[in-house]
Amino acid sequence: MHDRFRWSSRQRKDSRALAGMCRVAMSGERVAFVVAEEGFHDPEGNGRDDLCSRLVKIGMAATGLDEKQFRKQVLENIYVLESQYHKGNSWDDFVAKYRYLVEQEEISFVVIDSLNMLDPSRDRTADNLSALKTYNHEQGITCLCIGPIRDTGSPVGGEALQHTADVVFLIEEMSLGSKEIAELWGGKYRDKIDVRRAVKSVTTPTFPHPVMLDREAGTGALIVHASQPEMYAIYPA
Repeated sequence: MHDRFRWSSRQRKDSRALAGMCRVAMSGERVAFVVAEEGFHDPEGNGRDDLCSRLVKIGMAATGLDEKQFRKQVLENIYVLESQYHKGNSWDDFVAKYRYLVEQEEISFVVIDSLNMLDPSRDRTADNLSALKTYNHEQGITCLCIGPIRDTGSPVGGEALQHTADVVFLIEEMSLGSKEIAELWGGKYRDKIDVRRAVKSVTTPTFPHPVMLDREAGTGALIVHASQPEMYAIYPA
């Protein structure tokens, strides 16, 4: 696994992070899912589709496995670490449990939802990321952080957070606000589409325009959507 630390900001939860985590687990790698916001299991009878249930549904769809196969090939390689500060967990509590888990179980891939929620003060997120990044590099761990973005388009945590992360990309909802724009993106007038914007990468070039992605049938791999405008082509002709 690559040892890059990635920060993914979004305005809503991105199921693709869970799908990707499940595909890594299906390959035989041990992965960890750090839950810092909502609980992983909700009380029975509350009528909600809790995070555990959504993980299974998203994972089965992403891997193409039935429930029995998914349990054996994927869930046995996924470890969940709950560390919500509103339940009395501090940053130091999280770090102690995190290090124990990744070293004890030889974790190679981690998804954190979300980093800024692990610190009640919210003012040391960048410093925390820097320390965690150093540790992950030493352990050879790829870590994907999901987090919210402000109205300005920057992630919670600010410039310091973006500076610390190896890769930063934004998941945004773009409105097709005119018939010309809708035709350009292969959609309908006033539709909304999800696009990705690469803000930073320390190892690869970034594209100055939004990218619409799709998932390859059979493998689940992310690919450029067929409706990506030619003027915003990703690969040279």
